[in-house]
Amino acid sequence: MATLVSTNPAKNYEKLGEVEVSTEQEIQEAVKNARKANQSWATLPVSERLAYLQRFVDALKSRADEAAKLISQEMGKPISDAKGEVQTAIDDTTWIIENAESVLNPVTIREDENGVIEQHNEPYGVSAAIAAWNFPLTNFKECVLQDLAAGNTVVFKHSEENPLVGKLIDELMQTAEFPEGVFTQVYGAGEVGDILTDQDVDFISFIGSSKVGRTLYKKAAEKFINVRLEMGGSSPGIVFEDVDIETTARQVVSDRFFNTGQVCDAMKRLLVQESIYDEFISAVQKEVESLNFGSPDKEDVSVSCLVAERQVQPILDQINKSVEQGAEILVGGKKAKNMDGAYIEPTLITNVTENMPVWAEEVFGPVLPVMTFKDEAEAIKLANNTQYGLSGYVHTADKERAVRVAKEIKAGQIATNGVHNYYPEVCFGGYKASGIGRTCGPAGLLTGTQIKIITRLK
Repeated sequence: MATLVSTNPAKNYEKLGEVEVSTEQEIQEAVKNARKANQSWATLPVSERLAYLQRFVDALKSRADEAAKLISQEMGKPISDAKGEVQTAIDDTTWIIENAESVLNPVTIREDENGVIEQHNEPYGVSAAIAAWNFPLTNFKECVLQDLAAGNTVVFKHSEENPLVGKLIDELMQTAEFPEGVFTQVYGAGEVGDILTDQDVDFISFIGSSKVGRTLYKKAAEKFINVRLEMGGSSPGIVFEDVDIETTARQVVSDRFFNTGQVCDAMKRLLVQESIYDEFISAVQKEVESLNFGSPDKEDVSVSCLVAERQVQPILDQINKSVEQGAEILVGGKKAKNMDGAYIEPTLITNVTENMPVWAEEVFGPVLPVMTFKDEAEAIKLANNTQYGLSGYVHTADKERAVRVAKEIKAGQIATNGVHNYYPEVCFGGYKASGIGRTCGPAGLLTGTQIKIITRLK
């Protein structure tokens, strides 16, 4: 029996545990059981479905510290951030429990003396869900829990980078006592995801790379089924000359280096207006140099290791190739010395051009490349010159300009002047190669459904 071995990327890849890889027969059986359970689950009143989610939340609360420690160990997330992720998963699922019924209830579209026309939001059926490793609990919530609330049954595969978090999720879902077949988890790497999405499913929910997302979109097209794809990003950050230098520099560094830069919608390309460039980059450099970089098990660490050894060299290659083309490293730029694990120093790179890998490609790690711009029009042009369209960041003292520029950036969510959008009621998703559909909030619940119109006599 093949196994997935879990290692600690912060502790020289020491073994944490292992799980058995699901066989093709087990995956097929999981989908068949989901199909059998689908009708009874879909017709269950929303309030009764949500009671199962509440039991999941209660179980997670009782094991919150254990979950945070496991997330930190398995993917190298700083322990303070891991604790924050657990609380976010609790808060977001609680929002679903408190609001899903009103979102999903039928809506009267028209009513006259002859009858009533209602819009119903009907679940697709069986969902194949695949999630990334960078936020293992919240990604599970977005791929699975909102679609269960909407009435779908789900067969779920988590990333091969965090199989032990997957096992914990399985235990929590068993504690919640979902009916047989409503939720099943399978384990493995990409080949298991391929087998799962080859089955007789009605919907694919995916969080991960744009490369894999494109493959799944083609597969869904052949099946003629719908998808929710939350994929990669190379989000621009635009800093105009009228900002408060120190405050904005602090915000920029936070938006780039949170979760060691392993965030799909992190600020990955920084654009600074020429007139303040020297002063602003000096402030950014000080902030990067002051980041507490170290082992994720320390409460005060803000930047730590990457999720796996295989992530290290591709990022170093992006840095080194950019330097060969003329980029200049102000901070970091190499694998950390005297640290056994997947550690890359927080890195600040200037003298960057659009064709360099650190700018043209998504860099999924603690690297911030910088370019300058002359005016608003050039800033918008540079910001939009990418295949991605997940997020964007705008900093300016001119509130009207902030909104004007935000409207011009081709991305799913734009944060202006440090006002973030990470609330459970706010939807999330991107344009272009960053995705299709939305997760979170009412839109996330509705993305897992299709519209049915029913007319009836009064």
